Amino acid sequence: MIHEFLGKKKHSYVIMNDNLAVEMPKSKIVVIDDFENLLAMNESIKKAVVENIVNASKKQFIITKIDEKKFSLLLKELPKLKSAKRIIIPSMSFEEAKEMIIQRLNLTRDKPSKSLKPFTEKELKHIWKKAKGNPRIILMICSIIYNERVAR
Repeated sequence: MIHEFLGKKKHSYVIMNDNLAVEMPKSKIVVIDDFENLLAMNESIKKAVVENIVNASKKQFIITKIDEKKFSLLLKELPKLKSAKRIIIPSMSFEEAKEMIIQRLNLTRDKPSKSLKPFTEKELKHIWKKAKGNPRIILMICSIIYNERVAR
């Protein structure tokens, strides 16, 4: 999840996870999700998209989320991407994922608690393993399960 904190300061902070914050001048921020879909496009479209991103990045901060292996494939095909600054966000530990889910669940509760309900620790561990510690995927899976269980 990406949050932008703006204030009276000359800089804003983009928080990419609890352990990483990037300070940057206030400017436009473009977030490109599912950047790996670029792999499925034809060559001329790939090159045009990368050219636009490279040109736009001179004026604004661009964030893309992509698996490191898929990014390596794109680098082979599109060498202009090598000029991009890369920040690799490590996977969450199980304890970090558990705390994140508890915090999210507490947003829906009358009283905060340390409970994982409607999940069990075993279920959450399975989700965490399948998501390979990726917080976005963990939240998506948990959201679907939560909505199914609450709707019953």
